[in-house]
Amino acid sequence: MNGDNIRMAVNGPVATITIDNPPLNILTANMRRMLLEFTRDLSQRGDVLAVVIEGSGERAFCAGSDIKEFPKDAMTGCGKVRVEQHVLDRLMNLPQITVAKLRGHVLGGGAAVMLACDLRVAAQGVRIGFPEIKVGVFPAGGGTHFVARQIPMIKAKELVLLGEPVGGEEALAAGLINRLVPPGELDSTVARFTDRLSKLPGNALTAAKRALNTAYTGSYEQGQTVEIEEFTNLFGHANMAEGAAAFFEKRPPRFNR
Repeated sequence: MNGDNIRMAVNGPVATITIDNPPLNILTANMRRMLLEFTRDLSQRGDVLAVVIEGSGERAFCAGSDIKEFPKDAMTGCGKVRVEQHVLDRLMNLPQITVAKLRGHVLGGGAAVMLACDLRVAAQGVRIGFPEIKVGVFPAGGGTHFVARQIPMIKAKELVLLGEPVGGEEALAAGLINRLVPPGELDSTVARFTDRLSKLPGNALTAAKRALNTAYTGSYEQGQTVEIEEFTNLFGHANMAEGAAAFFEKRPPRFNR
């Protein structure tokens, strides 16, 4: 499944979305529309358990939005932000577990895509940030919402208000990424993540993700309600029976996707 400068390939239980707009993998409006199409397709696929999002080449995961497409008036700007918010919302709420494979520049809209992913693995030398303030705007399209909820507010304000990117060690300490590895180990580390995910029960992964996302975006009461709903739905499923049987028989479980 391909679009202009962005493509998706499926290999067994793992889909890979590649941002391919060299040299810095800048996101255009057409690429965002294609990313939205990918999420629509993936939301209907029970055979895919994990989705990797990567940038082509070594220089960047994605260095942000195309400045040439910045709106010239408020009405157009409002429409642009709403589309970007919708794309990231669909990405965050995919039933699959998403893994961002990060190298080089991860800036602006690219950093927002990263924050919409469930897990993030970065190569040493990565630079993550929101430089939008330097061109007279700020990270909308979901950027401020994600960063303010995922890391301490004082650090979120530093990133957004000063517009300076942080390196891998600082990003790891701030909780922006899960792993920081040597560049030569990035592919194998992400592969270990997806291999582990592919061996787990897909229905339980989706249920746990929905419960966590609701706790993240909703009220306390909404989080409690969804937790009960999703946990209850797991009872009686073949995967729960298989997990219990494998535990008592001391063997690896064989879950259905």
